[in-house]
Amino acid sequence: MSKTYTQKSQEKFKEINEFLGNALSILDYPDIEVIERDEEIRALEYLMNRRQTPVACLIGDAGTGKTAIVKTYAKQQFLNGNHVIVLSVNIGALNSGGVHNLKERMEWLLPKVKEYQDVLQEEEHPDTKVIIFIDEVHRIISVFGNGSKEGGDILKPTLASAGKYVKVITATTRGEYDRYIAKDGALARRLHTLAINEVSQKTTKQILRNWLDKTIGEAASSEVSDNTLERIMKANRQMQTEFAEPSKSIDILETMLSIHETDGRTMDRELVNYVFRTSNNVDLNPQIDPVHTTNVLRRRVRGQPLVLYTMERMIDNTAWESQSNEVNQRPTTVLMVGTSGTGKTETAKAISEATKGDESELEIFSMTDYDNAESSDRFRLDLGMIARHKRSAIFLFDEIEKAHPSVILAMLPILDEGEVTFFEEGADGYMVRQHASLRGSFIFATSNSGSEMFEDINRYARELQDIKQDEIDNYSEELKFSSRKLEPVIQKGLEKDFPKELLQRFTYFIPFNSLSNSTKLDIANKMLAEELRQFKERGYNIYISDRQDWMPGYAQYKANEIAMYIVFERMMSRNAGASGARNIRKIIKTDIVSEILYTMRKYPNLKRFRLKTNGKCSFESRDDAVTRGAIIVEPY
Repeated sequence: MSKTYTQKSQEKFKEINEFLGNALSILDYPDIEVIERDEEIRALEYLMNRRQTPVACLIGDAGTGKTAIVKTYAKQQFLNGNHVIVLSVNIGALNSGGVHNLKERMEWLLPKVKEYQDVLQEEEHPDTKVIIFIDEVHRIISVFGNGSKEGGDILKPTLASAGKYVKVITATTRGEYDRYIAKDGALARRLHTLAINEVSQKTTKQILRNWLDKTIGEAASSEVSDNTLERIMKANRQMQTEFAEPSKSIDILETMLSIHETDGRTMDRELVNYVFRTSNNVDLNPQIDPVHTTNVLRRRVRGQPLVLYTMERMIDNTAWESQSNEVNQRPTTVLMVGTSGTGKTETAKAISEATKGDESELEIFSMTDYDNAESSDRFRLDLGMIARHKRSAIFLFDEIEKAHPSVILAMLPILDEGEVTFFEEGADGYMVRQHASLRGSFIFATSNSGSEMFEDINRYARELQDIKQDEIDNYSEELKFSSRKLEPVIQKGLEKDFPKELLQRFTYFIPFNSLSNSTKLDIANKMLAEELRQFKERGYNIYISDRQDWMPGYAQYKANEIAMYIVFERMMSRNAGASGARNIRKIIKTDIVSEILYTMRKYPNLKRFRLKTNGKCSFESRDDAVTRGAIIVEPY
């Protein structure tokens, strides 16, 4: 209580406050005046001047300044000579001791405050009016759980008798109003709503400037440029769509000021970036090194020159945009098409390694998990929960053709606007609508759909099938034009399985041709070397022959006999899906690693083994009959 109040007034406040669980406090006047809220404040005054039911319910998104409007209204009443006191009600304190106490205290709230008003009129001024302010009024209902009407039934008589006792202002968000209040017609009728919309960017900027002037003085405030304030607002508009202005920008500015006063850092655009990165896990300008990213891509993705050509241009564009001062407007979206095992997932992992430092940062969604009519909500929830905490993540939607059509439709705003809307269950059992931003993210999608389309891809890249082993990643001028020709071919092929609206939302279409024999050998050598390295780390040396020349028909290939065995002896299926990198890895595990482990078990005291074929493979034998090549592991 203020010292200007009489002893009797102070004692009465203490008495009723103790009875109500110490839930009351006098609402302070605002530190900073609200701007361009004259219409809302005037409308609030009209509601407070109602004779029978002076009850208002301010409805607006979190951060729009509902409490600031109530504070400003109280201050203006004081400046106009009206003796108005606003008492804020803490619902948590009101509920202390359980819902039984809440019911009793709510029943006595208005009568007790009326007693206090009577004392003030007697002791302070005869025209003194007390207004009760209940922020987050929905909590009186939600405390009783999903589906309960008890909270609403407690509020109704309290609000209905407001004119008889004291005036009441409540506040809540739009979502909470719809969830808890709107469904109860009798309760909604007693709460006269006042919409509080988000302030404009121009007004927000002025509020930020006023906040700085008030907090650090006009001289120091002038050192913070308008560009910095605009940077805060723009980043918030793009990356924190779940909150409203001006509160979310004031929060960023306050953190920046704390850093400035602690470490002496200049309050500029770089500090804005730092605060978003450390506080919100948002990289406003991710610095992508195109040379490093391209090198990682070329190391991991083999024999796909069309892919490298398109991806390198995507990387250049993204890197250029990352060096600008603009906040990313939408995610980078890439649709990769091709048969299984051609390097689509490996491409996304390469980008994750190059830009995030680790391929495990890639968030993979297997779209086969979202194949029924109820999957759309679950997909958005799963995606939203990740995006909420990893704003600039890399996502892979694997095999999107296997997702339910409702999930495909759910992707449209995600790919286009970079925002996902989802619902999650609150503590009271109600479903809560949430938003998360994917702006600044990479979104890769893969598809195996369209066998005819894959034939076209391979036709355009036919020259790859006989390419030299040391040139498997080089792209010619002809291939550059092939990339341009292939995009409409891919789109037309995919239109049989996907709506045009989905395809139009992908910025890049990347075709993966079937792997050439040279590429398969390269991949086999790479995977085999990795497996043998693991044996060496555990103390076992596995020896294989050097590369050598082979029989006519295989003379152009220079590879060791084990890689040749994998590609020409075992990968003879006509099924394109069985000729990819996954099948190479499978053959290495089943034919080679298993044979090594068997031999190690057979000779437990040995650490050196030789890995070879039995000499009966097609690339080794002149016999035109069906070959019977096999892997042999023997002590060395």
